[in-house]
Amino acid sequence: MRNQPTAEPEVTQDLLREAYENTRTLTLWGAGAYILFLPTPFLRFPLRTAVLLAVLQLSEIACLLLIRFAQSQGKIPLHRANEALAATLAVPMVDLLIRSYVAYTPDRAYLVALYLIAVGVFCLSRMWVAVLLGTTVATWLPLVWLRPESRSIVETILPLAAGSVVGLLARNVRMGAVRRVERLRQRDVRHLHEARVNEAKFREEAGVSAALARVGAELIAALDEPALLDRLCRLTTEVLACDLSHTYLRIGSEDVFMPVSVYGHTREHEEMIRALRLAPDLNPGLASFLERLERQEVVTTDLSTQPGALAEHGRRHNIVHLLHVALRRGGRVIGFHAAGYYGNHEPFTAVQIRIATGLAHLASLALENARLLSELGRASQLKSDFMATMSHELRTPLNVIIGFSDLLRGGTFGALSRDQLGVLESIDKSTRDLLELIVATLDLSRLERGEVPLDIGAVDLGELVNEVHDENVTLWQRAGRDFAVHVPPTLPVVRTDRMKLKVVLKNLIGNAAKFTPGGRIEVDVQARADGVEIRVVDTGIGIAPEVMPTIFEPFRQGDASGVRAQDGVGLGLYIVRRLLDMMGGTVDVESTVGVGSTFRVRVPFSVTGGLKAKS
Repeated sequence: MRNQPTAEPEVTQDLLREAYENTRTLTLWGAGAYILFLPTPFLRFPLRTAVLLAVLQLSEIACLLLIRFAQSQGKIPLHRANEALAATLAVPMVDLLIRSYVAYTPDRAYLVALYLIAVGVFCLSRMWVAVLLGTTVATWLPLVWLRPESRSIVETILPLAAGSVVGLLARNVRMGAVRRVERLRQRDVRHLHEARVNEAKFREEAGVSAALARVGAELIAALDEPALLDRLCRLTTEVLACDLSHTYLRIGSEDVFMPVSVYGHTREHEEMIRALRLAPDLNPGLASFLERLERQEVVTTDLSTQPGALAEHGRRHNIVHLLHVALRRGGRVIGFHAAGYYGNHEPFTAVQIRIATGLAHLASLALENARLLSELGRASQLKSDFMATMSHELRTPLNVIIGFSDLLRGGTFGALSRDQLGVLESIDKSTRDLLELIVATLDLSRLERGEVPLDIGAVDLGELVNEVHDENVTLWQRAGRDFAVHVPPTLPVVRTDRMKLKVVLKNLIGNAAKFTPGGRIEVDVQARADGVEIRVVDTGIGIAPEVMPTIFEPFRQGDASGVRAQDGVGLGLYIVRRLLDMMGGTVDVESTVGVGSTFRVRVPFSVTGGLKAKS
């Protein structure tokens, strides 16, 4: 059976020390009081009785001083403090008992009563309180029996009874306070223990979170798979504080794994690992190892449980512990990642295993992202190649159609009627629109493949803007649009790609003309602190707020309706943005529906780089 808790709380070291110091105080003051009253028996009793009482009092003084001397010499240990205190308080009771036989005086009853109260206040032991009270009762009986004069209730019995009751009450009050203090201390100790446990857990959690945050940030920054795998191995050795790391990935759909990244191994061991091909038929234990990876987040192994060739290499290179985590795509294991120690080292801790578990999740996600990015890159390359091929193949027959249309309109094959000329004009316009689309698509594919080099040279922006104006002003004026150019004469020369900047201006002005029927278009050029700003302002139909975020995307127009009212395929503004990105410039737009739009182009004074430079 389990031990039942006692009603008496454990006396703490502090309370024992307090009782010990109380004993030292009482022995000193008690001895001093007895010495002070040593002459009084000679004033009240005959010589023989007075000598006897003086000898008794001297013996009591000696007892008190002996107790104090024993304490000062360390003869009374701290855990005996209650016994020493009880002995000190028992001295006056023995004095009263002896005096009841020699020469009784009622004042001794009051002295004993005070000592009884002191017992209750200072003594912590229930046993010694009972002993002292028993001694008091034993003192009353001789008093009542031998000294009829001591039977007075007021003089003897009442003081002793009152002292006993007050002493007991004082002891109970003190012990109640002791219990409360003890409970509070136990609660504080428990809370302190819980706080330390929680602090340790918090530090552990903070360490795990910090390690995984670092791993996640660095793995996300790696976009291609080889760099990602190399970074994964390096990070593993750093966050787990281990010696080595390597990664195996599944080849195709079979249970064959090959090493794709190795870190922390010796050159010889690295070459041996990179030559390995793990397959169930060649490596005993691989199948059961893979089954464990399927079921568990982390698999820890030593030399005796490593699969096949890995165990052999581990023994040869003194690898004692390995920790494996599964790399997954969906629910399928696509590989495993390992970390290990050389030499005599302790196994991986629970915190390291938790970090490794999170690391496996992050690595699986990063590998999947890298795979998707690779597939998107291949798809984008196929799209660009397809667009370039189709554009090239379509442009050849269109040029033939345009050439024959020009011959027909020139009368090379005979005169045409007015109706025939009208039909031929429609064919020519549609053909040229289609050719413009094909050229724009070809330019787009070249931009996306990075096949458009920069041709950096000095550019006079005033001359360039006026050139664009002169080439197109007749066409725009014929359509009923006003066109104005504002270029300050002190505009500085910039170093950029002239032809690409011209394409940017033509596309922006052409876009403004397309959406400004019968309105006004202005081109304003101003020098800024870091470059030149070109504003193209129109009074056209404006751009709706809901389509504003998409106007610089390919194949988009500023018309949100399902049927476009304007010609074009929505590549002009996309090409503008891409060309400005190449030249280190920017473009933004402000627009109000029904009022017009303002496009701002900022070009730096000098473009760094370029494949060809002109003076």
